[in-house]
Amino acid sequence: MSGVVPEVSRTLEGVSSVVYRLDCDDRVAHLRLGETDEENLTTDALLLERSGQLGVSVPEVIDVDPFHERLGRSVLIMTEVAGLDLGRCDDGSWPVAGT
Repeated sequence: MSGVVPEVSRTLEGVSSVVYRLDCDDRVAHLRLGETDEENLTTDALLLERSGQLGVSVPEVIDVDPFHERLGRSVLIMTEVAGLDLGRCDDGSWPVAGT
């Protein structure tokens, strides 16, 4: 994000995680905070990277910090992936790939 100060806003879509949207020029990223000071998001980052290698459409991991001193939590920064928020599929009509 090259030294430009991004616009930061809390996302409301996340159902189980604290996530912030980072808008910076023409790029969007998402910053996820660990839920506790003991949670390490490195495993989540590795799972995203491996899922991407297997062809799953997942965000690209930009950075992960097992424990950010100033925030007192683990931090995971990732790109945005276009698509449907599964939290909004509350009527059971989830889209099926290839249909």
